[in-house]
Amino acid sequence: MPTASLRALLAHSIDYAGMFPPCSLELEPALRNQAQYVRSDDTWMLSAFVLPVGEFDAARKILSDFDPQHPLRVSALGPKTENAAAFLDAIENVDAAIRSFSASNVDLISVIQLEMFLPQDVDLALIEEARSIIGNLPAFWEARAERSEQTIALLSEHNSNANKSTFGFKFHGRSPSSDSAISRGGANEDARFSQCARRGRFGGGAQVERETDRGHARRRGPEIIFVR
Repeated sequence: MPTASLRALLAHSIDYAGMFPPCSLELEPALRNQAQYVRSDDTWMLSAFVLPVGEFDAARKILSDFDPQHPLRVSALGPKTENAAAFLDAIENVDAAIRSFSASNVDLISVIQLEMFLPQDVDLALIEEARSIIGNLPAFWEARAERSEQTIALLSEHNSNANKSTFGFKFHGRSPSSDSAISRGGANEDARFSQCARRGRFGGGAQVERETDRGHARRRGPEIIFVR
């Protein structure tokens, strides 16, 4: 039985990314796993299922394992774009896809956040336009190491406006196994859910992302979510 403090730390802290390495499952078995996990004794730790926006149409056809008491909570993964113009086109399409997907079965589907890569030519105007498009949906922007400092500064400037919903930052290393980041909350406890665990949300604005491969003992370190 986990202690109250552990529950407070890890409640709804882990997103399941079964379609991505190291598991690399097809959509249907990954969704089947998610449906099992939301009914497990450890469901209190589980947050969202990481689902590429391009898989929304396929996913809505195979939701029979979910029900209103055990819905599919989704972290939508947007496409990677090469420049600001393409990013804005993509974010508009992503927003429309999220709204359509969520409305297709309000009892079974809930998109709770967005993850998406920012292009090299991102600026504050682009960040603010993205917020105007997606509204209050929580979003976590990913950037390469060489752009991390500039991206964090932009997000910090955006987040300094108390009237706007804050954005999060995801550091992207040169390979999945080399991902690293900075944690405002300094949480270092391991987070694991089944064979693949991805993204954990910690209280007080700190967040941790970890990926565990039992065969290779690979883990991801902490990351910033809310840069203030």
